[in-house]
Amino acid sequence: MSHGANSEAAIRVGIVGFGGQGKLHFESIWNTPPFEVVWIFDRDPQRTTGLPNALHVRSFKDALNRDTQIVVVATPPSSHFSIAQSFLLAGKNLLLEKPTALSYSETRRLLEMAQRRQLFVLTHFNRRWDPDFLTIRRALNTYDFGRVHEIGSRVSDVYALSQSYPGRKRWKFRYPGGGILLDWAPHLFDQLFELMGLRRPNSVYCHTDRPNCIVDPRLEEQFTIQVRYCNCLAVLGASWNAGFPLPRWLVCGTRAAIIVDKIGEGKGTIRFRRGDQVLTQQVDAEHILSAAEAMRTLVQLSVQRRKTSLNEARRMRMVSYAVDLARRSYLIGKPLAWKL
Repeated sequence: MSHGANSEAAIRVGIVGFGGQGKLHFESIWNTPPFEVVWIFDRDPQRTTGLPNALHVRSFKDALNRDTQIVVVATPPSSHFSIAQSFLLAGKNLLLEKPTALSYSETRRLLEMAQRRQLFVLTHFNRRWDPDFLTIRRALNTYDFGRVHEIGSRVSDVYALSQSYPGRKRWKFRYPGGGILLDWAPHLFDQLFELMGLRRPNSVYCHTDRPNCIVDPRLEEQFTIQVRYCNCLAVLGASWNAGFPLPRWLVCGTRAAIIVDKIGEGKGTIRFRRGDQVLTQQVDAEHILSAAEAMRTLVQLSVQRRKTSLNEARRMRMVSYAVDLARRSYLIGKPLAWKL
């Protein structure tokens, strides 16, 4: 692992924010050729104590002026738009932790700014390569499900029935960037849209709740979202206060169904018809690139093209729009039509 600018051929990476996600980017993703992390900035200098001096950036202004091809933004969501806007104006490509921004309008503005400047903006939708998701995708591509009429995708972060959510970062309890909707819905929508391809939803309905009333009253501690397609219903859910682990996936078709029990589990149980028989088998995840390898490949292609791919830009818009629609649906208490 290299620490500093040692190669003119390297794709130089800067990191803003050195909490848990920032450390993940530094230690596990970007210190691999042809990438090289050349600076790190965090507003709390204590977080970067122990890093080589060559990596330290003392101020945000200094970071803006550094010779860097890509900037990874791993700060709380409420700061994404202002930080991203500053670096785009400084001529830097961006990889943002999810959510891209707090709203669809902010996401659209960042994509438009990048396009005008021949730069790219990407969102770190790393759960597109989770083993549980790849198991579902492989099953749908391998077996005859008939008409898929229901997709269930749920996560439960804490099972202890605790009233304090131990270990949860305090900023996740505060408005506007906290809450479980911004924490999990971007990943769940991204995975759903990956499965559905070019199909667009008809409507989105969301119910949210605050069982312990710990977060800001405008935020959520759990949610259930119904995404209606023609002849198919997807139910997405997440909770910080589930009493039992919920099945990670349950996908039902007219000729087959599959369940994956746990997040990160690379195998599922499928029941399907073969002639007059109903059979049960285990299905393993697809063997493809890891999330880190896939992200590096995507960024390399974006560097070469000097733009965000049409597919990624479309996905970022769809996910941001879907999260906006879910929150508005909850506030008015009824489904909202998909108009994007």
